Order: sequence, then C-alpha cells, then structure tokens
Amino acid sequence: MISSKRKTDECFDDQPPRKRTATIAVTEILNTNEDQVNEQNGKDMDFKQQSSDMRESFVHGQYDKAIQQSSALADKLNTMLIKTIKFRMNVWKKKGDLVQQLRDAEILIETAPKDPIGYISAAYVFFMRGQQKQVIHITKEGMKNIPKTDSNYEMLSKQYTAAYLRSSRCIDFLGQLPYDLCCKIANYLPLTTHVSCLKVSRTWRDRVLNHPVIWRKCFTFDSVPGNEREMKIAYQVLPQVTRFVEKLELDHRFSATRFEKYIELLGSANFSSLKALHITTGHKWTNKCDIALSSIGDTLEEFTFRSLSGHKVIPSLYQILTTCRKLTSIGYYCSSNTAQFMFVPPSLPHVTLLERIELVCTSPSSIEGTEVSGLFKQSPHLRALYVQGFRDSSLLRSLNQWNPSQLIYLNINGENILGSVSNTMKNIEPNTRGLRHLVVHQNSFNTAVKPFLEKHQNTIQQLELVHDRRLGEELETERATDWGFLSNLTMSNLNELHIDALFLPHIDLYIPELLQHSPKLHTLHLKNCNRPGITKEFLESISDQISKFTLSNCALVDETATVQALKRLKRLHSFSIVDCKGTTDSILHAVGNISTLTEVEIGCGYNTKVTRPGMQACIDRLSRQKNLIQINFDSFCKTVFLDPDMFKIFRDNNSDVCYLVFTHCSGIYEDELYQVLPPGIEVIIN
Repeated sequence: MISSKRKTDECFDDQPPRKRTATIAVTEILNTNEDQVNEQNGKDMDFKQQSSDMRESFVHGQYDKAIQQSSALADKLNTMLIKTIKFRMNVWKKKGDLVQQLRDAEILIETAPKDPIGYISAAYVFFMRGQQKQVIHITKEGMKNIPKTDSNYEMLSKQYTAAYLRSSRCIDFLGQLPYDLCCKIANYLPLTTHVSCLKVSRTWRDRVLNHPVIWRKCFTFDSVPGNEREMKIAYQVLPQVTRFVEKLELDHRFSATRFEKYIELLGSANFSSLKALHITTGHKWTNKCDIALSSIGDTLEEFTFRSLSGHKVIPSLYQILTTCRKLTSIGYYCSSNTAQFMFVPPSLPHVTLLERIELVCTSPSSIEGTEVSGLFKQSPHLRALYVQGFRDSSLLRSLNQWNPSQLIYLNINGENILGSVSNTMKNIEPNTRGLRHLVVHQNSFNTAVKPFLEKHQNTIQQLELVHDRRLGEELETERATDWGFLSNLTMSNLNELHIDALFLPHIDLYIPELLQHSPKLHTLHLKNCNRPGITKEFLESISDQISKFTLSNCALVDETATVQALKRLKRLHSFSIVDCKGTTDSILHAVGNISTLTEVEIGCGYNTKVTRPGMQACIDRLSRQKNLIQINFDSFCKTVFLDPDMFKIFRDNNSDVCYLVFTHCSGIYEDELYQVLPPGIEVIIN
C-alpha cells in the first residue's frame, strides 16, 4: 500500500535525485520550446498585411468578409497571447519566482479557462507554499472546466489527491497526547469546539463529556455568523457539565434570544463550581438576569460585565456588590448613557473582599471620583485599581482619604490593559506592600498625584505620566511649574519611567533631576517631548545603566549630544527611535554601532533628516551585529523609501538576525523579501 506521503511526493517533489514521474509530466507540459514559438511568430505575425486586407474589405463594403478576417486575426492574436504567457510562466518557474509564476497562471486561467496548464501551474505554486486548501480549490475548478478526455485531466486529479491527503492528515490527540495536556488545550477552545469533539467518536464523547478539567472554562459566542447549529447543540450539552464549570464567558452581542436562554440556564442549572463569570452583551438587563446573578452569587469570586449598547437598563455596580459578596475581582464597563449605574454610596452595607477593581466608562470625563468613594471605603484589601473615564482628581483624593494600604497597582485613565493588570499582579508576591505601579493620564491631576508620589516614592517601580489634554499656552506653562515637585523626589526603586508630554512644555525643568535621583532605572520611554525637546543636559542625566530606551515623536535638539549619549549607553539591549525631529544619518550611524542591542526599532517620518544612503548604511551595520535578534521598521516616508534590494546585505553578511518587522512601510512585500534574505530570517508585515 502506497503511503499518502509517497503519493504526495510523486506529484510535487522535484528535488534531485528522486524526481517523480508526475513532475516530469508537468515540466514537459510547461516547457514550451522557444524555437517553436519563434517559428510560429514568423508565420503568423504579418499583422500589417492582414490589417490592410481588412481595411480594404471595409472600404469596398464587403462587411461579412471584413468580419471574418478580423475574427481570424483576433483568434491568432489570442493564441499567440496564450503561448507567450505559457512561455513566460515557464521562465518564471525556471527562475524560481513563484509570485510572478502565480500571476501568469491566474492570467492564463482568466484568458483561457479551458486550458489545463494555468490550473496545473497555479496548483504547483500553492503546493510549494504549503497552501493545500488553495491547491484543492484550484484543481477542483480545473477539473470542472477541463474534459476528462484531456491528457492533463489526470495530472489535475493527482494534484488534487496529493493536496487532499496532506490537508487531511489528522492526529488523534486524545489518544496520543498526555491527557492533562489535552485538557489544557481544550481550555482555550470555545464551547462549540468542545461540542464538535463530542461528535468525532463514542470514545471521544465519553472522555470529553465526563472529564471535569475540560469543562472548567466554557466560552460561548454568537458573533461568528453561520454557527447557529453549533450554538444550539452547545446549549443542549452545557446542562450536562455545569457542575464542572469554574469559568463561564458569555459573549452575546447580537442575538437577544440566545442571551436570554443562557441567562435562564444560569439561573436554573447546577453551577455549584462556578467562580468566574464574564458577560459581554448588547442587550438590556432583565429580571431573569437578576435571578441568575442571585443563584450564583454565593460562589462567584470574579465577575466582569461589559455593556456594548445604548441600553439604559443594566445592573448597577451597587447591585452586583450586594448580591455577590464574595467577589475578589470585579470589572464594570459602561457607556455615557449608563454612567449613573456606577454610583456606589458611602453607605455600602458590608466590607468587600475585593482585591482588583476595573471601572471603565467609554465616554471620557463622565464620572466623578466621589461617586465611587463608598467602594474604596469598604475595600480594605484592594491591591489593583484600573479606572477610565473619570473627569477630575477627586478619585485620587478619595483613595488618599481611605488609604487602602494593600494597593499595589493604580491606573487612572490609561489604556485598556485588562490583560496587563492580570499579568502584573501575577508577578507580584502576595505579601508585597506599598504602591508599585502608578499610571496617570491627565495633566490636571498633578496636585492630587503629588501626595501619592511623595508617600510611595521609595516603593514605586513603574511610573507613567501622560499629559494628554490641551490647556492653553499660559496654563500649560503654569502646569509645567506645578509638576516641578518631581525634581525633589528620590525614587530609589524606580525601574521604568514613561513620559508623554504632548501638551506640557519645559519637562527639562524637572525630569533630568528625577532621572538622577533614580539609581535603579533601566527602562525609559519618552514620547512627544518637543518643547523644547531632548536637550544636551537631558541626555547627560540619563544613567549608563539604561537597558531599554524609547524616543517617539520627540525633538532631538543637539545631534552631537545624542550621538555621544548612544555611545555611552553600554548596556542598551533595546532601542527605539520613531519619527523624531532632528534624526540624522549620524544618529542612525551611532545606532547601527551599538553592539549590545538585541532589538531595535527605527521609524523615519517627514520630521527626520535621514537620507536613503544613510538608512542603507544603518541597515548594513545592523546586519553585522551578532547579538541582534529583531529589527522593527515603522512608518517610513517617501524620502527614505525602503525596498527589498536594501536587505540583500543580510545574505552577504550572513546575518544572525531572526526577525524583520515592517509596520506602515509601503513598497515592502513578503515574497520579494524572502527572495533576497538568507534562510532563517522571518519577515512580519503589519
């Protein structure tokens, strides 16, 4: 019995010395003899005489004859076009250019849908790329258009069979992998996939349905079109395993009926092990939802509610807290229409067990800190707080008043970093005390954040300050002076500092001294620092211990000082310079000479002074670095246009780089890059 691998190789493996019969057949079909084409050209290319005959027939009123002559000439031209495309397609194949070969194959299929050569050539390209589904599709189309009596029909059939065998190689992972590993894989799959596993075989059904680990996490979605049948089966299966479910995620944005069914099930079935519930919905909260929440309130430890619509009927934060009194983590996301439901009065009747709180209003500046002061007052165990959409600094004053001594992570109006909060908390020891991570987005918070920073200056490890609101020139200058207290802080444990000074001038008045008073600082991110910019004094204050340095949309005032600073940073392993005004060839020359780099990002927008030769020289130097793993190219303008030829140097220098990442770079195509790069370098285009 011939194995599927051998059948596959018979159709496509053209590597010597084991050439296959099928490959020889394909080669004979595709290899058009150039001499024959030239001979045919000599016979059929007397277009001038034939055109003259057509015009003469037309002038003498012999219209039928003119039509016959023009039709005959059109047929000859079409025949020559097809032969020329075949010839050029074969040349691209010999040259190894799969992209151009596929383009000609597609043209041939469109021009001559009854010709099998286009289908065979396209299938060959797809197979070489490992795209078996495309091979199956194109060969099916070819066999549909080509008669079975055609000599090449068998070749199409072999290509189809080979691709089908490769794509259908499946592994019984329940039978061959360790069962605990299978359960971990299953935890990442949605409920509909679990249901599909039940239909594979009786063995799979018994092992999947009766194992509690597989059903600990269940995810239901209705946002994928065409899965109505699977969701219906999932709803029928879920009651059989509810006693195993520890985490349930209901993501129902469109179907109100399906959302109501799952809510009814939540209120009636035995979810005795349920500890975490995440609801994302675009529908209003009903009495059935209240009943469901009450039925699981005694065991629930983690609850997240996201309202995605303008419905004004959602559960209030106060209702959730009074119903589920064992919660240690809560996430509450609402819109401006429902911001009033976030109100928690100071008279909250019980002390909560909350360790993590995430409060997000999608409309900015919709909530006052005093509206949730009762929550902070009754949450003495709070360790992580992420809020977004708060309009003033009363939130900080409330926190300062109730002084949650366990607070470690505080993010006010920052990015939606739900996953980052979880990851941060996982990396912190349970007995850690003192604020470690502080993120503040809004420059009007300076008076309220000052006592926080002064109180926790010896424990903060990560500090992010973003001034993202325009205040007017006079007020901005005054605000910059107000932030001067930063220069008096001694942050002995600060590891990371992120500054975004878009609407705040004169950061050179206080940031350099803060850097000098932070001996453990190893990560520095500067963004929108352009009034006056990154000065010589600023650069001299940066410690030699910095290992990660980012400059984004900043103004580099002193070219010489910037070059000297880059030469001085001997421990720098990650550096990013993107769209910084004043970036020159000399600065990129210094970047290319940093031998300690493992990752670098370069972006040259219209604000830079970089030339194309300067960029080429920088790429040349980076290709020679032995420690460099990844290079990121971001937002290149037309004056510093990147093209694949600039990266041939990686092959010439036998570069050790593993990844090249391109973001918003026009003129860069994956297939063209792989033709000039050495094996082992992966290209990622965003």
